[in-house]
Amino acid sequence: MSQGEDGLPVFPMELVSSIRKTSFRYIYQSDMATAEDVEKLMDLTWRSPETRNFIFWECDNGLISTLQQALDSGKIAFPELQRHWHRHPNLKSDFIRIIGEQEFEWRDLTAKSLEFFRGELELTTAERRRRDNQALAKEIAKNAPEVPLPFGGRLGLHLNKYSTIYTIVGVIVTVISIALAFI
Repeated sequence: MSQGEDGLPVFPMELVSSIRKTSFRYIYQSDMATAEDVEKLMDLTWRSPETRNFIFWECDNGLISTLQQALDSGKIAFPELQRHWHRHPNLKSDFIRIIGEQEFEWRDLTAKSLEFFRGELELTTAERRRRDNQALAKEIAKNAPEVPLPFGGRLGLHLNKYSTIYTIVGVIVTVISIALAFI
């Protein structure tokens, strides 16, 4: 192995078969104490789908109730759960996975430290679709044109986020108003 100008080792390119750049965040379930915390995490997950979200919790304890409620209501999912995660001995905000018998300091670590589950949190397809539709409805309502009515008023097409019936009625009224304006 050769060294570069800065003295660091330079690996030959023949050893590299692929490079993958990823983005992730570690979340501790203690950070999800309230329903508002979970909602903020779901919003963050929706706004940055390319970032993987890993939640850690002690194997001896269950999932915190706020996350369990979101899971039970079908808003989030953990497509993969892994065991055998331990806090890194030198980097307290990091975790390492240790499976089976280990050599050196890892053996001591597994004997003395708590074991954690790691779950990769994702929004369910239904929740992602709901948030997409809600954002689209807000954007349409914000950009909806107002149509002058023949009797001096104005009619704007405003979407109600709770019901598509209001949307359909709004479109019909707008079309009728435009037709009356040309008669």
